[in-house]
Amino acid sequence: MLRHAHELGASDIFFTTDVEPSMDLHGRKKVLIPRPLSQHEMDTVLTEVAGRGSDAVLMGGKKKEFSYPVQIGRGKYIRFRGSAVPARISDTIGYRITLRTIPGTIPSVEDLDIEPEIVEQFMNFRKGLIIVIGATGTGKSTTLAALLHHKLSQPDANMNMLTWENPIEFVYPLAYPSSLCLQREIGRECDSFVQGLMDSLRQTPTHSLVGEIRTRDEIELALMAANTGQGVVTTTHANNVAMAARRLITPFDDSQKAVIQGDLFDLGQLFLAQDLLPTVDGKRCAIREYVIMTSEIRERLATAKNITSEMMKVLCEEGVTFEKSARKRLEEGKITEKQYERVARPYRAFL
Repeated sequence: MLRHAHELGASDIFFTTDVEPSMDLHGRKKVLIPRPLSQHEMDTVLTEVAGRGSDAVLMGGKKKEFSYPVQIGRGKYIRFRGSAVPARISDTIGYRITLRTIPGTIPSVEDLDIEPEIVEQFMNFRKGLIIVIGATGTGKSTTLAALLHHKLSQPDANMNMLTWENPIEFVYPLAYPSSLCLQREIGRECDSFVQGLMDSLRQTPTHSLVGEIRTRDEIELALMAANTGQGVVTTTHANNVAMAARRLITPFDDSQKAVIQGDLFDLGQLFLAQDLLPTVDGKRCAIREYVIMTSEIRERLATAKNITSEMMKVLCEEGVTFEKSARKRLEEGKITEKQYERVARPYRAFL
């Protein structure tokens, strides 16, 4: 079933107690098997993909995250990023398992049509902080992997990169022409992102990849690591750059907000957000918004009273907005006028 879904190009596969298995195919739900799965069948699926004892984790009210490989040929595998959570099914507790397809090879920056300005910023990235932003399922991890792989592959990169991921999605080669990349998975080689960030302060890598920052401790330690002279790359969940800026500051007390805001924009080198839009041929294409930090932009954002509004102004005046990116896709004939208008609406007041 997973091989079949992968061959069709599915991005996600869903298993839910008493519900038909389904997949997300270019943003549209498609049924894989036209009958619901019983709890016994869900127990079997859960044990297969997440390992023995996973049912006890879920029944204890916790989620289980994992990666799962499927062999498709001699020495060839496809990998899935998995998440299993308990779910109320009528009067009982069942499961919901989501498997996200991870490409077998890291795509190139050309494959993903990543803007040259973004690629150049990654190539020149030595210290500070880069944050890649997007909601679940927008391809931000794939874009980030392509950019890091491109940088690591350069003969003069001379990088010593450590990663902390939950779970590991893309497998980077251990050794590159002039660089090393050591990957660690949360829950296996490392207890948490916080521990990983603490380790990065002790091991002095040139660059660190932290899979995601959400909590106050994670944000604070990411800024601390970036302040030691290494380059820190991470992701965060938000719909756009302005929303991410606000969310990264919000967890802190009022007495700390000004310091965190100053550090975030003093250390930040690039804020990059990605979304996926349905295309006229039934597939999806990426749009991106980003701002490359300059001394003038840092000064504006570090002391802004309304960070969301000021970031929107900065994006419209100095960066690339989702509106501009969507307009390009419209001119290319890839999306409809309706899709463009949906994206453009929030930016009207700032254009």
